[in-house]
Amino acid sequence: MMKTAGIISVGTEIMRGNITDTNSSFISKYLNNLSIDVKWHISVEDIIDDIVKAIDFIKSADVIIITGGLGPTDDDLTREALSAFIKKPLIFDSSMWGYIQKLF
Repeated sequence: MMKTAGIISVGTEIMRGNITDTNSSFISKYLNNLSIDVKWHISVEDIIDDIVKAIDFIKSADVIIITGGLGPTDDDLTREALSAFIKKPLIFDSSMWGYIQKLF
């Protein structure tokens, strides 16, 4: 049975037409090359409730990828939306932060 995927593009700049969502197209091609059938592309503003609704809509997919427009920004609410969707708090892991700092 073929795996399915959904892609959520988050960003007010995408929704207002300020930038084109090329991420979804690139990711779709990549997933199709892995024989993963992309069923949904959804774009939403960077609003927690909208992101949660989009995740809920495609939650039956085997793979859910959330991508942004211009990259991580101070007003990015994707982490908070995922936390709200799974009903688990965000936790800062200082040992993981140290590992990430060493990588870069």
